[in-house]
Amino acid sequence: MHRKNIILIVLSFLFGISTSFMNLDGENVNKNVSTTGNLSFSITTSTTGLNFAPKHVVAVWIEDESGDFVKTLKVRANYQINYLYQWKNSSSSNTVDAITGATLTSHQTHNLTWDCTDVSGNVVIDGTYKIRVEFSEKNGQGPYTQYTFIKGATSNELNPADETYFKDVSIVYTPDATTVEDVDASDFVSIYPNPASDFVVLSCKKPINGITIYNMLGQAIDADIVKNNQFEYRISFKKEISSGVYFYKLNLQGASKVGKFLIEFNRL
Repeated sequence: MHRKNIILIVLSFLFGISTSFMNLDGENVNKNVSTTGNLSFSITTSTTGLNFAPKHVVAVWIEDESGDFVKTLKVRANYQINYLYQWKNSSSSNTVDAITGATLTSHQTHNLTWDCTDVSGNVVIDGTYKIRVEFSEKNGQGPYTQYTFIKGATSNELNPADETYFKDVSIVYTPDATTVEDVDASDFVSIYPNPASDFVVLSCKKPINGITIYNMLGQAIDADIVKNNQFEYRISFKKEISSGVYFYKLNLQGASKVGKFLIEFNRL
């Protein structure tokens, strides 16, 4: 089989898989994919009939699989905000990008969206996430619940069963459509040295959410990625890999770029 045909097969494979890559947040390496996408969440709350009902405070927020806070989607509360115990313990009252406002006077349907970013504006890694909801109609802990969904390269839709105080739940996660641009990416990316040996320096014109390095079999390889500055990254390779053609895949906002480079080890 000609090398050109092999390269085309590998490139087709790269755009059809979801695998781990290096997240470029500062100098830390996170070997996980960060697919851009959008979550639509709808829920209707129902009164407990206690104390101040139907007036109530309410919070909706996102946590990761480990229970770590990601982002608040909505908080409606005035003085009774302190009774949103679950939300306060998780978020430390962080409301970056959240819908906020006064205590609600009646129960309603909450239609919310999440762009899959954290409070710093970074796209979060793919995996299992929790949507947590809490409200209170009294000076104390009120009802709360949570729903899980998987964020990744595949869309999914969930309609959990009604609970006593939480009904008509709809969860729709949709990954962004990925636009494949120039394979060589020569107008967008520069990479040197090429051929490379121990490392390459990759410079780009736009922010990158992540980089994956693949071999000719379409397998992701281990590499150390360090951010030199806003648009330049140094990629160091392990000595275990072989000389040959390799590919880089850049995960951008709503698009991907793929290019190839050569590694030549001069081993005695």
